[in-house]
Amino acid sequence: MIIGCYVLHVRCAFVNHNNLVSIQEEFTGETAAQTYKSARDAGWRLDLKHSAAFCPYCLKKGKEPKQ
Repeated sequence: MIIGCYVLHVRCAFVNHNNLVSIQEEFTGETAAQTYKSARDAGWRLDLKHSAAFCPYCLKKGKEPKQ
């Protein structure tokens, strides 16, 4: 039996973090779309064009990525 799975490792693009904040996570899914959706549902913003991710902590603090 062959089982397919996508794994997405994300690390926040902003470098200044408090030690209490998790700045990296791992998401899994059966398809790439499910994996990206899991990350977005957890509050991460993914910029696939620039291969960048922004954590929920930074987004709540108003550190919006510049477009």
